[in-house]
Amino acid sequence: MTSNKTILIISYYFAPSAAVGGKRFSFLARELERRGYRVHVVAAVNDSDQHGNGMLDPSLPTIQSVHRCAAILQLPLSRQGLFSRAVNWLARRLLAAVGMELFWAGPATRKALKLVRGAPGGVVIATAPPWTAAIVGRRVSKRLGWPLILDYRDTWSGYPKLLGRKGKLAYRVARWIESRCIAQSSARVLNTPEMSDWYEKYFPSVGTDRNYVVPNGIEAIHHSSDSTAPASMEIVHAGAIYTQRSLVPVVRALAQLVGRKPQYQGLRVVTYGPMPEQEHKRVEEEGLRELLEVRPRVTRDRLFQALKEARMLLVVSGADMGYSIPYKTYDYLAAGRPILALTPRGTALERFASELDHGAPADPSDPDSVYGALERLLALPNVPPSPQTLQKHLWPNLASRYVDVIETVLNDAVTERRNRSPSAAT
Repeated sequence: MTSNKTILIISYYFAPSAAVGGKRFSFLARELERRGYRVHVVAAVNDSDQHGNGMLDPSLPTIQSVHRCAAILQLPLSRQGLFSRAVNWLARRLLAAVGMELFWAGPATRKALKLVRGAPGGVVIATAPPWTAAIVGRRVSKRLGWPLILDYRDTWSGYPKLLGRKGKLAYRVARWIESRCIAQSSARVLNTPEMSDWYEKYFPSVGTDRNYVVPNGIEAIHHSSDSTAPASMEIVHAGAIYTQRSLVPVVRALAQLVGRKPQYQGLRVVTYGPMPEQEHKRVEEEGLRELLEVRPRVTRDRLFQALKEARMLLVVSGADMGYSIPYKTYDYLAAGRPILALTPRGTALERFASELDHGAPADPSDPDSVYGALERLLALPNVPPSPQTLQKHLWPNLASRYVDVIETVLNDAVTERRNRSPSAAT
């Protein structure tokens, strides 16, 4: 496919940033460029990679036209001292509705407009969070007259449970700003069907015919050169442990299983990433320390090697974000190992894991559910899942779905311009 159309992507994080928010369009931008689009990305400088803990991952794909700009004020302030702490405290409250990245909006808008100056036409894609990207996308779309696609990797004001913790004022401000961004948009792309349902519930006045679901994807499907070779004795979890999430239900079930079935001696849970002190304390109190190993973060290439060699892969999700599927789940898919999804019933992750022939969901509040899922997955033969079941998750196939969205909004824009032209009225 060849095209002379321009795609302007506003993505605060972008490769080689290790932040999860940058990975989606690090892959999609590459695929769109391969299809002949002129793709430009406006991103923040990598030094501002707070959520990636300052890590850069050179193994992530990128494109030629990536343009970075710094915020006029980088928050939170990293310097120590009373003044810095006071500024950070105040900023978190004043910017609760939009996030600390708001001071990036001005430089990013100017960079984007300068970047595509003179281009005959195109489309703007703003992927968020951070929500400043949506604000920039709205401004640029309005100035250029190009259609805007809002790409939701998470919900903003459409999930009051999250913003509600920041107060009614923050929620109302976020709702007002998001509504303006939606009004400017020509289409919305959401990460999961469940997220789309939430969106339609909280924005019932927005037409659903231009809401689309395009999930995250995988780079390739791993095929073991020796499918009979034994996997390691590790049940691997990748990433940090957050609020309302815990590895303890799985480690506890593993302890019971090892005690009952000697063939599973030596199995342990290994997590790559920080674990809160409270989680360490729970593990110690239940006498589970020998069955859990905490390792530091590693690059994507090194992590993927560990995933491919694991006996099983573990993903944990809480009820607070039941509409989402953690990004690591897709890395697990590519690795081809069995996936245990520790998640409450009724979540997007439960639905997703239930659809896999090598996956199983388990409710963390139900010990029998966790034990049963763990036992079933350990009994699976040591072969990767059928590639046919995973083809739809490959980035090239997802990019094709995104192209359909892009071409739809571009065609809508052409039709709208024709209808507005004087010749159309005669």
